[in-house]
Amino acid sequence: VAYLLRTNMSVAGERMMGDLGLSQIQLGIVLAAFAWGYAIFQFPGGVFGDTIGGRKALTIMAVIWGGLTLLTALVPSPGLASPIVILIVLGGIRFLMGAAQAPLYPVTGGGTTCHWFPVTGWAFPNGLTNAGLTLGSAATGPLIAWLMLTVGWRQSFVVTAPIAFVLAGVWATRSATASTVSTTWVESSTVAPPSTRRRSSAFTTAAEGGSSPLIASSSTNTSGSP
Repeated sequence: VAYLLRTNMSVAGERMMGDLGLSQIQLGIVLAAFAWGYAIFQFPGGVFGDTIGGRKALTIMAVIWGGLTLLTALVPSPGLASPIVILIVLGGIRFLMGAAQAPLYPVTGGGTTCHWFPVTGWAFPNGLTNAGLTLGSAATGPLIAWLMLTVGWRQSFVVTAPIAFVLAGVWATRSATASTVSTTWVESSTVAPPSTRRRSSAFTTAAEGGSSPLIASSSTNTSGSP
């Protein structure tokens, strides 16, 4: 859903140029606004996710994605606003979309995967997330192109926006229970990696024997362990 609503304008851009009176350079400025918002709000987005938690953060983000997608469909036409106003409005919406999507990776990677899954189980949720993002990108082109030809570019944004609202509702209700179960699973099944256990053992031995941890670590390595 994130990638569908993120890349839809790249597909609809050609039709939007003709209807809104934008040049290719102006459309490029609008598309670049997303990247600026995305880059600037990566770190603040991660802090936002850590502050309120991954479940609430992703719910709020999805609602904002849907709202901004609807606003894109309501951009004024040349008969109602000047080209510069249209450019500013459309660029502002895309900038906000980038800002709203910026926390996606920090929240899913750090706020949910790390907290809801044990270290040995991180690969599956990360792989599933990346697969979903790739499928979303692949589906955007055919879907938006078909909608543009069928109902127009404005309606293509109206039709796809509710998907984000549905996602927010499903995520908010389903993840509440899943996060509790997963947290219990993490607490009961998390095991330190072997390398960490070897280092901890070396430092513990050194502390008990009164020797330097560095010497203990060196003696461990020279004894044949990797």
